[in-house]
Amino acid sequence: MVDRAQVFQLNYLDPDYFHSDSGQQIDNHFVCSVCLGVVLEPQQCGKCERAYCKGCLVEGAQCPNRCGSSEYKTLGRFALNHLNSCQFKCQYASCKTITKYEQYQKHVQDCDEGKKMCNNKFCNQQKGEQAKELEQLKESIENYETTLQQKSNMVDSLRSQISEYKQMVKDLYNQKDKSTDSLKVQQQLQLKVVQLESEKKEYLSQIESISLKVKQLSENKLKDPTTIKCPNNHLLKMKDKHPNIHSTNIMCDICRKDHIDKQLIFFKCDMTCDFDMCSSCYILHLFNQTATIERVKEAVIRNQERARLSQAIEQIRVISLLSKLQQL
Repeated sequence: MVDRAQVFQLNYLDPDYFHSDSGQQIDNHFVCSVCLGVVLEPQQCGKCERAYCKGCLVEGAQCPNRCGSSEYKTLGRFALNHLNSCQFKCQYASCKTITKYEQYQKHVQDCDEGKKMCNNKFCNQQKGEQAKELEQLKESIENYETTLQQKSNMVDSLRSQISEYKQMVKDLYNQKDKSTDSLKVQQQLQLKVVQLESEKKEYLSQIESISLKVKQLSENKLKDPTTIKCPNNHLLKMKDKHPNIHSTNIMCDICRKDHIDKQLIFFKCDMTCDFDMCSSCYILHLFNQTATIERVKEAVIRNQERARLSQAIEQIRVISLLSKLQQL
């Protein structure tokens, strides 16, 4: 039989477990900017003195803070003493023990609450109710997929119309009354852009509503936590925007969306992998909607084309104004 003490290794310490009688939060210096957890086996950059988990650092790689250094050293004695004196709540919710940092791993390793099985007689009933809620979410996703396909077809149609409008603008430019006609085309194009922006806001509202439901399911443990994993088969953990975390940019590794840490919720690998997922992709992966994910990526490309179209409209407006000035 393998001794649990020999194989247990704490891989992540959530900053939310930090305990302070005054209600303060843990010093940001002790939060690893790679895994967003409290530093474990802390190492600090020899140049900028930023602290990281030892397991989060790649040997020979430059500092994640981009200071240019690739040399690390152990945390200074004063900082280490301060960290060791910090107190944390046990990661098992039923355990009320408050433990210092230097003794935290041993406590979690030996905690009896981590070995207990659930004895709630209402679990099966709750599980049935939770399954119904998940089915309703799945139905919502399927309806959203259908709507997305319809809107995608509409965008393709609009793209064809825009191509025709561009040709019309080119022809009108060579006519005497080009100023009046180009203004009319410009107004038509602007109307299409406004319609697309309205549809975009509606979809964002739908995603926000579904994200709130996913957050409620995650907080009440309504779904199977083993459903979604990172490419290295680690669990993904739901994260709120943490006030002490100053990240330059967290990008979704699925749809490549920027600044997902500004969303209501996002998901991060519970181990040391640098893998992040936005709430929209998490919902799609929850129901294995790989085809929808590909369409989302295509929608990102279409949004970029829409931005270029707005620039073209602005150029048409400038040309129209110049033509009027020449006629004066």
